[in-house]
Amino acid sequence: MAGNYYQTKSGTSPFVLQSNGFIAGFALDDQIAEMFMSDGVLGGTTPIWGGLPVKNAIGAPGGLNGALFKAAAYAEVTGWSIANHAAHPVTDSDSIGIYRPGQTVHFLPTGVKARIAVEIDSALAATLLSTGFFNTQVSWDFINNKIIAFAATALPVTIEKISLSNNRLVSYNSGSGNASFTNTGAVAVIRI
Repeated sequence: MAGNYYQTKSGTSPFVLQSNGFIAGFALDDQIAEMFMSDGVLGGTTPIWGGLPVKNAIGAPGGLNGALFKAAAYAEVTGWSIANHAAHPVTDSDSIGIYRPGQTVHFLPTGVKARIAVEIDSALAATLLSTGFFNTQVSWDFINNKIIAFAATALPVTIEKISLSNNRLVSYNSGSGNASFTNTGAVAVIRI
C-alpha cells in the first residue's frame, strides 16, 4: 500500500480568531452520545479518516473489539468514524489523521443520535438550504465519500445544519496514499 506511514508534518495553526464552518469528520460535543463511542482495529487494505460510514465485526470475549471496515453499501453501515476523539492516527500532511489497516479507529454507532460533520455535494447543499427540511431523504456516495441527492436508498440520517464555505474537508490521493485538507466544499451536520 502506498504512503509513508510514519511521515509527519506540522500543520497550519489551529488557533483562529473566528470560524464559521465545520471540519468534516468531527463529532459535535454531546456527552450522552460520547458514552457510546467505540473502537475497532481497521481491517482490509483501505485507509479511512473521520466522517465515513463504517461496519464493525463482533469481537471475541475478553479480547479487543471486532475489526472495523469502511462500509461499501447501506446494509453494512453500523457507525461513523470520527476524527476529533482520535489520539493515534498517522498524520500525513496538514494535520489530517489517516487510519491505516491495523490501527485502532474510533467511531460512533448508528442510532446514538450523535451529530457528525460530513461532506455533502455542494449543489445539493445549496438546494437544501433554500428548500430542505430535517426529514429530506438523501443518499451516500460510497466512492466519493459524501452525501448526494436521494437515489433509490435513503441514508438513515437527519441533516441539521449545512455550511457552504469556510469548511475543512479531506482530500485523499489514492495514488500516494496521503491526504490533505481542502477548504473547498460544503459540509452537513448529520444526526446518526
